[in-house]
Amino acid sequence: MSTLPCHPRSSVSFYSISSCSIRSKCKKTDSLFNALSVSFFEANKEFFQDCFGHAISEGTLVNHTHAFSSQLHPFLQDVKEKILQSPVVHFDETGMRVENKTQWLHTASTPEVTLQHIHQKRGKEAMDAGEILPSFSGIAIHDGWKSYDAYIDCRHVLCNAHLLRDLQGIIDSTGQKWAQQMQEFLTQALTLKKEYKGSLSKAKQQHLFTVYQSILKEQPVLSAKLKKQRKQTPAQNLWNRFVKYADRILAFLEHPDIPFDNNQAERDIRMTKVKQKCLGLSEVRKAQNLFVKYKLYEYHEKTKTICLTSNRPGYRNRNGSLE
Repeated sequence: MSTLPCHPRSSVSFYSISSCSIRSKCKKTDSLFNALSVSFFEANKEFFQDCFGHAISEGTLVNHTHAFSSQLHPFLQDVKEKILQSPVVHFDETGMRVENKTQWLHTASTPEVTLQHIHQKRGKEAMDAGEILPSFSGIAIHDGWKSYDAYIDCRHVLCNAHLLRDLQGIIDSTGQKWAQQMQEFLTQALTLKKEYKGSLSKAKQQHLFTVYQSILKEQPVLSAKLKKQRKQTPAQNLWNRFVKYADRILAFLEHPDIPFDNNQAERDIRMTKVKQKCLGLSEVRKAQNLFVKYKLYEYHEKTKTICLTSNRPGYRNRNGSLE
């Protein structure tokens, strides 16, 4: 088997070597289908029977994928270095059901590369395991999950798409004026940034910050005594977030490369969620390790490479034993 290239923009040809045996082609091809497609082992077994005229077992499919993915270590290190050197990185995490338990898929994304791993925890322990945030010193875009604040060497920026959805929830439930005004403000500020192609003057930035502060003053501030006596409402909690994190929310106005939202990370997570839905919850443990263990694919004209890793090696077969 030829050595895998380690450059993220490299592509791997599975059919170009004419001297490859059918067995070698099968190994490469089943690795591709198992890791990159949303089809599963049964469909892949039928494919090989039809195309190659050979029956192939589920265990063989798994072993081929593990063998192929074991060659990706140099590539993974290259991806980590590229992410650490990026000025802006998108971070996100989402729950996935594994053996009837919730585990967490963590992602670190740029427009060029994506690194993902699955962990039993959602917080700092899992983020440390990803080996990005502990050493990252650029701009981290995320949804505001509290564990991100443990990393003080990077600048934190909040996803405004999340905040717009939260504001809409408050508008629907309470109709509070400040929430309506803030929603309109963020939408108009984004439009203004686009009109100026991302470069707003300091004067315009200061004006927008002043408008932002005036909207928050529309909401009465509870005294410390009342805060102790009352349980904070969702609307009050959201208002507090806008007050506390104004610099993180308005950071997108400062530079063309600071995004308004965290859509990059959410898009990169989507493929794994699609894989889970297609397999069904009862099959996730079996296939998820393989899917998140290895994915190297040049999948569109922009040659963006997705590279997925997992700290949960091993394959559990139907009788529960590990192979």
